[in-house]
Amino acid sequence: MSLHIVQAGPLTTLQDLGRTGYLRYGINQAGVMDAVAAAAVWRLLGHAPGETPLIEIPLGGLSVSVDNPTTVAVTSPGFRVSLDGEACGASARLTLQPNQVLDIKPGPNGRFAYFGAHADWSVAPVLGAYATHLRSGVGPHGPLSAGDRFELRPHAPLAERRSLPPLDHGAPELRVLPGPQLDYFPDEAVARFYSQTWTVGPASDRMATSLVGDALTHRGSHDILSDGIAFGAVQVPGSGQPFVLMADRGTTGGYPKIATVISVDLPRVAQARTGDTLRFVPCSLDEAAHLRTAQAAALADWLRTPGALDGTRLLSANLISGVVSATRTP
Repeated sequence: MSLHIVQAGPLTTLQDLGRTGYLRYGINQAGVMDAVAAAAVWRLLGHAPGETPLIEIPLGGLSVSVDNPTTVAVTSPGFRVSLDGEACGASARLTLQPNQVLDIKPGPNGRFAYFGAHADWSVAPVLGAYATHLRSGVGPHGPLSAGDRFELRPHAPLAERRSLPPLDHGAPELRVLPGPQLDYFPDEAVARFYSQTWTVGPASDRMATSLVGDALTHRGSHDILSDGIAFGAVQVPGSGQPFVLMADRGTTGGYPKIATVISVDLPRVAQARTGDTLRFVPCSLDEAAHLRTAQAAALADWLRTPGALDGTRLLSANLISGVVSATRTP
């Protein structure tokens, strides 16, 4: 069977958790920007995280159809999802029938949505991953566009249709670990980093989220000997305007890093749009580890949320009928 891309906005890509073990060779990790939303899709489909490709959907949106019944799932914080024009939950699992069109369009907030199918995809991993790195072109497929088709081998359909409440990524405070080049910044710059509210700038993409605010100063040079870059590292170039390094970041960088956003809060950065505001608060390594465990438990609780009542499914069930009296038969 085939999955048909009816419409895809610019920079819509196939992603998974990214390729690991290749940074030392200068090959970028790539992978999903919002690992929590992506994990929810895999879990809704009964897949292990990263087991199958997902389509990462930026603000241009996505429309898809299939030529055989296929169980699919979507998580779309802030997006609007509809099936043949009828609204679905922002996070849902459903059976997509032939000639139906599933539309995933931007809503009032959020930057990325995720779509997956309960099937094996006819795409081969590149260096062990389905992830697409846009700047280098490394990956099994370039940016998606209308007319693209993917051959799928569906798994057994999942019977239950589920509509779940939107994923809640919480408040805009980002917890960070200090450094590793904290000593490159005077005390007043560190205090300013934590005290002010930063605005997400327009120069934000899969490589980095730019921040605009009162400039941070350096003790001396704003250059360092290039070293490895973690997902969430907060670099401060000579302009004094920080940026948070994201999934398509470079493998190394030569600007000092004032902090690193903990993994639990990276989805908040990923889903922030231009003009949104963010703040930083310090965090300990022990607290970060505890929060990671709590986040996994919260995702499991969210997935156990009872699905919304589905009227179409209810009316198609084999319900009893014909009772006219509680004491005698007709």
